[in-house]
Amino acid sequence: MLTTLTIVYREERAKGALYLVLKLLAALRIMFFPNAIIRFNSMNVAAKLYNPMRKKHDPLYFLAHTYYISKYFTLRQRVQCAINHHEYELKSFVSEYTRQVYHSDGILLWKRSIDDSHFTIILMATNDNMANGNDRLEGDLSVVLSVNGCRLCKMSFCYLNANVFLPWSHMTMLISQNQTVVTPSRELYDRCFKKDHPQLFCLAAICGIATANEFKIVFGIKHDAQLSYQEIYKSGFRRSYDAFWEKSDPIEIDRHVYMLNVPLANHKGRARVHRGYWDEIVRNARSAMVGYRLSEQSIAMS
Repeated sequence: MLTTLTIVYREERAKGALYLVLKLLAALRIMFFPNAIIRFNSMNVAAKLYNPMRKKHDPLYFLAHTYYISKYFTLRQRVQCAINHHEYELKSFVSEYTRQVYHSDGILLWKRSIDDSHFTIILMATNDNMANGNDRLEGDLSVVLSVNGCRLCKMSFCYLNANVFLPWSHMTMLISQNQTVVTPSRELYDRCFKKDHPQLFCLAAICGIATANEFKIVFGIKHDAQLSYQEIYKSGFRRSYDAFWEKSDPIEIDRHVYMLNVPLANHKGRARVHRGYWDEIVRNARSAMVGYRLSEQSIAMS
């Protein structure tokens, strides 16, 4: 843990003494959770997150910043969520999964070429080089839809125990970021997939990941719990989050999230051809993820 705190010091010392002290004090809150320290060290999370191709390395990201995943999470919930995420990956996936997702270019979940346009959906560790903070705070993993290598849409999530929100315990996923990038590549996408919003493709990929893990539900963050939410942008966040989840007949849970059933209910009013694309993405994503899953016997022994 001392090594981890040293990393925080090295990363932030250039920003000034006051900022560094505040950052270290925030990171030191891990000391309030001795059991979490043991679990954190046993998983070697610092080494897992280290990628020499990235400028920042912030292993205590879930404590060293103002928020993590939800603006409404308590300190204890933040620690629980982060530890659960990394424990689940360690116990559920082969080592090649970690290498591909955290230290390489990610896992290809789906691809399709139409004329000269090439579309991919990739699962990768969320970038932590955000200009004004740490993008990983909005979700440890990201499903990214790209057109000819240009990012079009990103949907981020983490693995967590549902007992954060519900009275029973089982692992699932919380989708905590839904972001579409304004890019000229959107014209190519619209030309090939008329009236099919990019977010739906990313959501289908996340559904495929969920089915590979045998999750029956997933959660979607509410608009005002999302980390980037500001009151001035309320209508836009409401469209990107609450209104988007509501098309899949969710159940509102507490003030944090919506609960969505897996497989997801088809978005209302969509033509069969669109559902065909979604089903293809779900199948491909599930197949890709199953290839990285540990056997049930190995999971039971871990």
